[in-house]
Amino acid sequence: MSIRNLKLKYRLSKPYLFVDKAAGLNTHAPDSGKPGLVEMLQSELGQTLHVVSRLDKGTSGALVFALNIEAAQKLTTQFEKHEIKKKYLFLTHQTHKLTEITHHSLIYKDGNLPASDPKNTKPNSSTKFKFLKTIGDFYLWEATPETGKNHQIRLHAQDCGIPVLGDSDHGGKVFYRLCLHAQEIEFQIDGLKHQHKAAPPVWINAFAEDYLELFECLAKRTSLLEIPKTPNECLRWVHRELENFRIDQFGDHFWVYWYKKEDPTELDLKKFEVLGKTLNSSGWIREMINRGAKGDSSRIWPIGTPSNRWVAQENEIQYEFRSDQGMSPGLFLDQRENRQWVKNNSKDKKVLNLFCYTGGFTVNASLGGALETCSIDVSKTYLDWTQINMIQNGLDVKSGAHQFWEADCLFFLKSCIKKGRKFDLIVCDPPSIGRSKEGTFQIHKNLPELLESCLKCLENEGKILLSTNYEGWTLEDLQKQVFAYRNIYPIEILPTPIPTFDFELPSEAPLMKSLIVKRR
Repeated sequence: MSIRNLKLKYRLSKPYLFVDKAAGLNTHAPDSGKPGLVEMLQSELGQTLHVVSRLDKGTSGALVFALNIEAAQKLTTQFEKHEIKKKYLFLTHQTHKLTEITHHSLIYKDGNLPASDPKNTKPNSSTKFKFLKTIGDFYLWEATPETGKNHQIRLHAQDCGIPVLGDSDHGGKVFYRLCLHAQEIEFQIDGLKHQHKAAPPVWINAFAEDYLELFECLAKRTSLLEIPKTPNECLRWVHRELENFRIDQFGDHFWVYWYKKEDPTELDLKKFEVLGKTLNSSGWIREMINRGAKGDSSRIWPIGTPSNRWVAQENEIQYEFRSDQGMSPGLFLDQRENRQWVKNNSKDKKVLNLFCYTGGFTVNASLGGALETCSIDVSKTYLDWTQINMIQNGLDVKSGAHQFWEADCLFFLKSCIKKGRKFDLIVCDPPSIGRSKEGTFQIHKNLPELLESCLKCLENEGKILLSTNYEGWTLEDLQKQVFAYRNIYPIEILPTPIPTFDFELPSEAPLMKSLIVKRR
């Protein structure tokens, strides 16, 4: 399995589909244009799914969807008759003298919020609680709901004096997440038994509290995605879930980007030693300095016995990675789908790769049958690295079809304009800020000049893949930059590939913004 098949994880027990929902993910779309889990699955499967029950956004674990209306109706009937067996696990910070509790109450709407009245003589809800064990400073309970009211377990846990950890709305202690997990669901329809047990939550293990958020990120991806079994693949483990870290896997090495500017003694190396054992790999922790600052005082720490040079693959394409050159090891994984798009759209095209870095787009264009490629970067080191990546994939870098120019991209484009040189596809992924002997490039100041130069060097029907990680702009801001040229050049914006879910989910604003600009 390759990364291009990094798909959502689910299990079919026809006519039903079971899935482990990650905490923080809505069961269905909360707003227009912000898909939830069911919309994500429908898009991948190409068929309608029917929501019979749902889990709160903060709740993780077992969830079932029906594949057709008849199956949905039968399952709804079972829910209404309380014939569905469900078990939940939760943590609480409160002790209780009892180990088993059966609780009844009237659950009703108080305005727009559900509320519980345990003293009402006509209860409409019932939950059984069972104490399981102590975990660190917290207490693990099992909850078996005998009815299915909204927020039932959370409300009943509050009534019983054992509020769910992280459920500040219902008396729970503030925590990094809601520690409520749907562990199991079971039902029988038409003589067939259907059962699904979710993977246990991270917080059920005896990790130190400081480690939980890190390992929650790993659990989120392994519950949500079919992780490739090939050990040489690449993916992101931690994106923006942690304030100071992003973590990638590059084959048998992991790479930690550390953004916190503090004394290295405050870096918890033990945490990442545990991470290395969990991932069964060695890795590097790189301190990320302010790119706008002069000099390079970045520090790096080894975890395990990592190599300075190693090879890993993305979509069956080989890349060399390095720990001793630059702030990153050689490939920006958030461009994965864009690289695949370039490969699929380069046949018989003249392709220009600006700010080429280590040539990931150049390699994909070449393997996709590009007529010629031209790679531009101010660094000879990166141009040499680009050629090594091409050689890794059996490409002839000495062929006249491939050119490598050590140059400032704006100066190169001006030269092309003077010579009348044009391209069918231009990849333009500029840094937010970059330095060369010609001066300092700042995307918020220099993008208009860069974009207009690209348009002048673009063939009719040609396309520009434009992307940026500049955090000062949204995708809409980037679109406005492009739309400013609609009255000058006949252009349109095309949809870009959907990012793989090891980065943002579809409901989240992307850090990496990209557009495909077509000149008509």
